[in-house]
Order: sequence, then C-alpha cells, then structure tokens
Amino acid sequence: CLMQDSTNVDRPGYTPSERAVRPRLDEIFTQTKKKLFFSCFSSSIHRIRIAMELAESHGRKVAVIGRSLDNSTEIAQDLGYLDLPTGLLINPGQMRDTPDHKLMVLISGTQGEPMSALSRAAVNNHKFARIDAGDTVLLSSRVIPGNEKSIYRMIDHLERRDAKVIHDDGTAGLIHVSGHGSQEEMRLMINLMRP
Repeated sequence: CLMQDSTNVDRPGYTPSERAVRPRLDEIFTQTKKKLFFSCFSSSIHRIRIAMELAESHGRKVAVIGRSLDNSTEIAQDLGYLDLPTGLLINPGQMRDTPDHKLMVLISGTQGEPMSALSRAAVNNHKFARIDAGDTVLLSSRVIPGNEKSIYRMIDHLERRDAKVIHDDGTAGLIHVSGHGSQEEMRLMINLMRP
C-alpha cells in the first residue's frame, strides 16, 4: 500500500533542487550594501545552511531571531546538519555593534504571522531587529494560500520603511524552491514501489 500526498501534485515535471536557488541568493548578497534580513521556513535546514554559507563567504556575521528559527538551527547543529565556523553566529544583542554591511539577520515570519519577529520588525516593534531605509528583506519562501493578506500587509509596512523587499512575485528570480514533490516525483514513487 502506497499512500502519498504533495501540495505540488498539480504541478507538471520535477521540483527543482535546493541548489537551484544558490546563484540568485549569492547575487542578492553581493548587491546588498546594508543589513540583509533573510527569512525562510524554519523547517528548511538546507536553505538555512545556504544562507549561513553565503553570509560567511560575503563576510557577514549572522544573528538568528525568532523562536522557530532559533530552535531549528540549534537542533540542526546538534545533529551535525549545520557545521558553522566559530564566530559566524552572534547574539542578537551584538547586532548594534556590527556594521550594517557585515550583518545578516536570519529572521522568522515569512507568512506574515502577527507576532512573528519579521512582522514586529516591520512595524518597528522588535527589541533587536531594526529595519532601516536601504536594508534588504529577502523572503525566501512562497505564499501559502490563505496567508496573502497578512504577508502583503507586512510587505507594505516594510516598503513604508524604505526597505528593499525581495519576494516571490515573479520578477525576483529563483529565490525559493518547494520542498514538495511535483507530478514526476509522484509518478517515480509509484513506479518504484509498484503498489
């Protein structure tokens, strides 16, 4: 018996690899002159690892803000999925002592959840995360149906702060790939399992 399910079952072809986002993310790191706020799903350990590797290669320190991301990165380190160089991570309290162009903030809240760190930072209501004019906010995720209103409200607040917001609007390039299989992966499972 094979029971399978995927949110991408209506998408033809294959879901691209996580590696597919790296070139565009690297480009964003290169172009960002001030603070970079990087937000992704906290369950996406590979994306977190890509962000950490790019931060290191671009000479940026990393502050992790948000309970879900904090927990995920800590567990991933304990299990050996994240091997971070000494000195890469800083405490959120050290952000003010780090030059803007040397800082990446890994922050939770891609779906505009009202009490998430990014939503609070968007309205200047976070203890550590301060988004200033010229900072870049990257939402390396896709809109989960039903969350459109809260996400675009948050983006509106970020735009009003004169932050550069990069999200999956069809013009940003490949900044997110799904973790869910498309039709060909579903077909492959059926052919391999022969239920």
